[in-house]
Amino acid sequence: MNEIPHVNETVKQTDIGKKAEVNGQTDSWDTIPDTIKELLAVPPLLPHENEKAFLDLFESFRSYAEPENIVDYHLVFNATVCKWETVRYRFMATAVTSNQQQAGLKSLFMQTHGSASIPGAEKVVTMDAAEKARRCFTDPEYCEEAYTDLELMGYIPDGQAFLLSLPALATIERLAASAEKRYAASIKELEKRRADRAAKRRLTLGQSVNGDSKEANK
Repeated sequence: MNEIPHVNETVKQTDIGKKAEVNGQTDSWDTIPDTIKELLAVPPLLPHENEKAFLDLFESFRSYAEPENIVDYHLVFNATVCKWETVRYRFMATAVTSNQQQAGLKSLFMQTHGSASIPGAEKVVTMDAAEKARRCFTDPEYCEEAYTDLELMGYIPDGQAFLLSLPALATIERLAASAEKRYAASIKELEKRRADRAAKRRLTLGQSVNGDSKEANK
């Protein structure tokens, strides 16, 4: 997720209206209900998230679902938010694990410390392990040597960071599953509504054709 560019109202209208502009039509922003415009004007994003990407995602769902009324548009917006949340949670899962790298290294340095089994040496071991872990992030050569030593002892440093992250990752996974469930429900309802409209159009067209045929046979 990239740094958010400044997106003013004019830029938003241009982004949302891309498809219509390509076809030489009036900017399709005008077809969006005002309540949805208000939601899009202040999208539910974190500071580091890309507003234009969110609007592009909304437009992709709008193009797919072909909304025709306020309920359709709210479903499109909900689908956009839910899918965005899933992407956010996947990003956060990676960030959480990355944030545990230093703690994971400290844990392994404590376990493999030469004085780890000496009674009363806990404080010294902890301080030494913390210093080694910090050094791994400032000294590439030392880090490479430390990783090699740990791997020779049967440890995979990234695995320790992952292990420390598991409680948070379990919570994130539940959040992602919930977002995907809500996304699927929105898409299912949108597809049903679109199919119902198509069926009604076919029925109307069929009735019109039958009526024309009867008139022609008179």
